[in-house]
Amino acid sequence: MLLSFKAPLLAQEDEDEQNSYYLVVESIDWQSMTRDEKIEACQFPLEYLNSLSTSNLLELVLENPFMLEMLAFDTVKDGFSRVYSDFPALSILASRKDIGEVLIARYNGESIVRTGKVSSDSSYNINFLYMEILFHQPEMRIEFSEVEVSRFVQAINKKNIDKQKSSSIYEGSLSLYHEELENEYILSTRATTTVKTPKGSLVTVTDNTNLKDWTSAEIKTINAQYAKLYPNAKLVRDPSKKYNCHSYAWYSTSASNKYWMNNPSKYMSDGSYKKVTSAVGTKIYYANEHTGIVIAITMIGGNQNVTVRSKWGNLGVYEHSRTHCPYSASQTYWKLN
Repeated sequence: MLLSFKAPLLAQEDEDEQNSYYLVVESIDWQSMTRDEKIEACQFPLEYLNSLSTSNLLELVLENPFMLEMLAFDTVKDGFSRVYSDFPALSILASRKDIGEVLIARYNGESIVRTGKVSSDSSYNINFLYMEILFHQPEMRIEFSEVEVSRFVQAINKKNIDKQKSSSIYEGSLSLYHEELENEYILSTRATTTVKTPKGSLVTVTDNTNLKDWTSAEIKTINAQYAKLYPNAKLVRDPSKKYNCHSYAWYSTSASNKYWMNNPSKYMSDGSYKKVTSAVGTKIYYANEHTGIVIAITMIGGNQNVTVRSKWGNLGVYEHSRTHCPYSASQTYWKLN
């Protein structure tokens, strides 16, 4: 179901702070759309994107409801790559000669403590995290001068001092910036350990026991935005940065899990699990992207509907249909051998 394009109103302030580029998210049609249809509905003609000022183009990017998917994968870099490939607006923004000047001005102009005016708002301003992620991508810094890179780093450091004073709001995203972005998305500064598959093979995991997790303000913002993006997915546990989908599905579904697992392949290669057809209780593996646990299978209109419970990267644990999620890789099913 594709909606015809209508040039949206430019960003403007109003009492409800309704986003002005993606009103389709508020439409009746949104809930019944597949992920691919939602992505298509959030596209704009290239001529329209090219006609926007760099400032308005940046606003369009920041308002994109799929920006939050940058936090739904094993690394922020993987999440950015997915969003970048899905939305040409990012590459057009990256090609603008004045992107450095505009991004720095917008970043400096953002308020640390956001005063929300609708029920889903919190004092957390997620735009800081979005812009910091964009700044750290080589794809987005093609037109940055060395002076602009230096100025943006200085701006981030200055804002981080202010955010540290509001640590009850920003502690989770502040630590995400320091521990993942500054380390080029490789979690090498965290302690690693191993867990065992049922057959005894060792699997390397990152021990996030001491990691600062999301604050209540950050959780409120994340949950509200994902409720709009995937209204048919049921949130069953709040976001956590301490464990990911593979750790949840293969190692432990406990809320006290503190291990982040990037590569679960040994569970499938050492004989611990065997490939089967879909069945309740099996692991569903989205190749190199995601793992979940099948909790129900029903027939709808002659088609099999697979319901999955899974942890979405740095985000929450959700119950969702097999395709109503951020992951689209080919799927296989695995049962304990």
